[in-house]
Amino acid sequence: DAVILESFGVGGIPTYDSGDFHKSIEDLVRTGKTVVMTTQVTNEGSNMSVYEVGKSIKKEFDLLEAYDMTLEAVITKLMWLMGREEQDMQKAFYTQINHDILFTKRG
Repeated sequence: DAVILESFGVGGIPTYDSGDFHKSIEDLVRTGKTVVMTTQVTNEGSNMSVYEVGKSIKKEFDLLEAYDMTLEAVITKLMWLMGREEQDMQKAFYTQINHDILFTKRG
């Protein structure tokens, strides 16, 4: 029910002439999956507004962004929220629980 994508650096994601990655994200969102973008960089956090491709993907598909949450925190929070059948996943995801997410506004 949820997919977590790990970006390069603070928000770089692959772009291909075929549009395969874009199409995959579109398919996930269209089928009702919750999609969260995080980063492979452990101490930096995500900032999808740094690169144009990340900015446009986030805007087009209204993805959730992990910002300073660790991958482990994102997984745990999503599991907890999905178990509660949250009506407003975005609001619930960005609600701080035990200091899991501190910074949510960028760019």
